[in-house]
Amino acid sequence: MSNNWKIVDDKASSTMHDFEVQKEITGILFNKKENVGANNSMVYEIEIGDEIFGVWGTSILDQKMSKVEVGDEVKITYNGKKVSEKTKRTYKDFTVQHRKVETAPELDTTDLPF
Repeated sequence: MSNNWKIVDDKASSTMHDFEVQKEITGILFNKKENVGANNSMVYEIEIGDEIFGVWGTSILDQKMSKVEVGDEVKITYNGKKVSEKTKRTYKDFTVQHRKVETAPELDTTDLPF
């Protein structure tokens, strides 16, 4: 059993990831928070090692992250700004990849001699 307990609270993550500085973030999706900040945005908390980083949601990112479950490993790559052919508005584009985290099977302790 792990001793690395983390406290879950309603505050935004202390460290927000900046895709303008680092185009990619990879880790375990720790939490999805709704209605955060003045714009009632989504914040995705991603655990990397012993730290948790927040990622602000956007319309495109929220749509893609809706398919990712808490506990999945996720990789979000910022593809830069694009222009919508339909609306001619600029938006931030992302590629989202995810996979289930392999966990060790539970040990059967019923036949142990102690």
